[in-house]
Amino acid sequence: DRGGVVRLHGRDSRTFTEGLPNVIPNGLAEDAEGALWVAYRGGPVYRIKDGKVSACTAEAGLPAGSDICALVSDNEGSVWFAKAGRVGIIHNGVFDTLHRFDPQPARLAAARSGGVWLCLGFQLFRIEGHGQVQDVGGFRPERVGTFATVMLEDREGAVWIGTSYSGLFRHDQAGFETIPTTHPEILSLAEDHEGSVWVGTAG
Repeated sequence: DRGGVVRLHGRDSRTFTEGLPNVIPNGLAEDAEGALWVAYRGGPVYRIKDGKVSACTAEAGLPAGSDICALVSDNEGSVWFAKAGRVGIIHNGVFDTLHRFDPQPARLAAARSGGVWLCLGFQLFRIEGHGQVQDVGGFRPERVGTFATVMLEDREGAVWIGTSYSGLFRHDQAGFETIPTTHPEILSLAEDHEGSVWVGTAG
């Protein structure tokens, strides 16, 4: 749906709509202080903290442009961002850029051992909590116009990358492989308590 965010707590719920844009949300991340960061299509990012909504600005370091800002919380509760070739951590409401790359569509996933995984274009990087970057390789989708849509590291350390038009890819120590899916557009990934990975598609 567009714009609004709903917080569910037991039988109670609270809806946030005032101050949020009427566009499609693309990512959520909660930091260690309980603030929720929401990325929307078209590039904006909003924060909901203590029931108050505020827009993130260029003055706070949010990269400019209409690229979607990828967000993820690492295992220490820090929120990482990736947008317009800039990757970093949000500290006290400020987008602190740690690394700069060529601008490409980006997605992030939390790494179980700390830090994050970054998919930039079709290249996968491992970024440690202290900032060291490792290029772990790339994959080549078959369809034109493909970009990464969602990522997940499973309990075995494999990284799953869903795409817009070319299905699902999986990376482990052996490299990349294509995972067959019933539809080429991947919208969501989740791992259950038994270690099974569930894939949501558009079809």
